[in-house]
Amino acid sequence: MPKVFISHSWEDNELSRKIAQYLKEDGAEIWIDYARIKPGEGMPDRIGEALEWCDTLVLVWSKNAGSSYYVKLEWQSALDMQKKIIPCIMDDTKRPPILRGFLYIDFKNFEQGYAQLLYALNLKRSKKTTPPIVPPPKIDNESAAEKPKPEKIQPKPVQKTEPPPQSFVDIQQDVPGRKKNQLKQLFLPLLAVLLVAIGIYALSNSDGDNREANITSMDESVTVDSTAIIEPERVDSEKVINGIEFVLINGGTFVMGDNIGDGVDDEKPVHSVKISSFYISKTEVTNAQFCEFLNEKGNQTEGGVTWLEIESEYCKITKESGRYIPTHEFENHPVVEVSWYGALAYSQWAGGQLPTEAQWEYAARGGNKSNGYTYSGSNSIEAVAWYTEKSGSKTHPVGTKQPNELGIYDMSGNVWEWCQDKWHDNYQGAPTDGSAWKTGNSSFRVYRGGSWNRSAQYCRSADRNSGYPEYRYGLIGFRLVFVP
Repeated sequence: MPKVFISHSWEDNELSRKIAQYLKEDGAEIWIDYARIKPGEGMPDRIGEALEWCDTLVLVWSKNAGSSYYVKLEWQSALDMQKKIIPCIMDDTKRPPILRGFLYIDFKNFEQGYAQLLYALNLKRSKKTTPPIVPPPKIDNESAAEKPKPEKIQPKPVQKTEPPPQSFVDIQQDVPGRKKNQLKQLFLPLLAVLLVAIGIYALSNSDGDNREANITSMDESVTVDSTAIIEPERVDSEKVINGIEFVLINGGTFVMGDNIGDGVDDEKPVHSVKISSFYISKTEVTNAQFCEFLNEKGNQTEGGVTWLEIESEYCKITKESGRYIPTHEFENHPVVEVSWYGALAYSQWAGGQLPTEAQWEYAARGGNKSNGYTYSGSNSIEAVAWYTEKSGSKTHPVGTKQPNELGIYDMSGNVWEWCQDKWHDNYQGAPTDGSAWKTGNSSFRVYRGGSWNRSAQYCRSADRNSGYPEYRYGLIGFRLVFVP
C-alpha cells in the first residue's frame, strides 16, 4: 500500500481533497495537511514527520503552488529525502528546472489524470471512484489535434564554460593576460613619477642642517599615504577567533544573481552590489566546534524547537554524562540538524554573525579575485564540491576539496549554509550595499550553497534556497562572518 503525501497550495484545496479522497478509497494511505495538522501544532515538525513517513509525494502543481513557500519546502524536502515525486500539472505554470526532470501527469482532465496517477502508484480503481458509464462525447478533432502530448523533459545541463568577461562589475578578472597588461599600464607611469619625485627631493634637501627635519616630515607623509592605500589582506589576511579560522574578504562591487543564464527566476534580476570588507570562516562549523558551544550554553529551545535536533539519524553529536560530544570520526564533519536560531546563537557566542546573502555570494564567487566560475572555485563541480553523484550519501570532513580563489572551502556542496536574510521570491528591491534583507512578509530564511544530497545545479554560486528558521535538517549547516 503506497504512503502518499499530497503537496498543494491552499487555493487548490478543493481539488487536492478530491484526489486525497479518491486515493484513500482506492487503497492508498494519505497524508494531507488539512486532515493531519491540528490547530496549535507546529507545521514544520508535522510536515517533516509526514515526509519521513511517506514513500511518494504527489505534487499538485499550479500557478498558486508555484508561488507557495510551503509547497516549495515540501517538494525540496522530498527531493532531499530521495522520495518518489509525481507532479500533477493543473495549468501551464512553468516548473523549476529540477522538477522538469520528472515525468508528469496532465491533470487538466481529472479522470484521465487520475487514471494515470493510479497506474503510477500501482493501484486499481475501486467501484466507489469509478465514474458512471455515460455515452461517449463528441470528439472535437481540432481540439484533439492541438492537445499537447506529455513529454519527458530532461533537466537543463549545468553550463561549465567561463562566463563572459562583462558579467562582473569593477572586478575584471576574466583573462590573466589582460590583468597583467592593465597592471603594467597602471604602474609604469606611477613608477616614473615616483623616480622623478625622489630626484627632486634629493636635490632640494642637500642642506645637511635641515635633512633630519625634512626626512621626519617626509616619513610622516608616507605613513599617512600608505595607510590609505595598503589593503588589509597584506597586513592581516587571516585571523583565528575563538578557535575558528577566518580569511579576509576585501570589499568591492560585484554582479549578484544568475549572470550566466542557467538559473531560475528567484536569482533575478541580476544586480550590482557594493560590499565592504569582512572576514569569513574558511570552513563550515564542525561538530566538534558546535559541541563547545552546547557544553557552555546547553541545547536551548527557540522558535518552539531546540537549537539542535540531536535525535536525528543525521546528527553526529550525542550527549553522554551531561556533556555533548561529537561522534567518533565525525568530529571534523560540518554540524547539521541546526535551526537558524541555533546557528545565529552560535555565531553570536563565537563573536561573529551569520553572513548576509550578499556577503555569502561575494565570498563564494571569489570576491575581488574572482575568475567567474560557475561553482565556488571551479567550473568542475567534482573539484570543489561533495554533491549527490559523488558524496556517497553523506557529509564529508570540511576542507577536503579544492578551495576557491580566496582559500575558502565547501561553499559549493557538503551542506547548505544559513544566512541572515529573509526569503524573497526574487531580487526586486534587494539591498545593494551588502546588508541583510530583513524586511518582508516571509517567515522563511535563506540558505545557500547546495549539499551532499543535491545535484550540481543547486551547488552553483548563484543558487538560492530557503526554509523555516526552526527547520532542522541533515543537509543544512552554517559558517560565520566577522566584520572588523
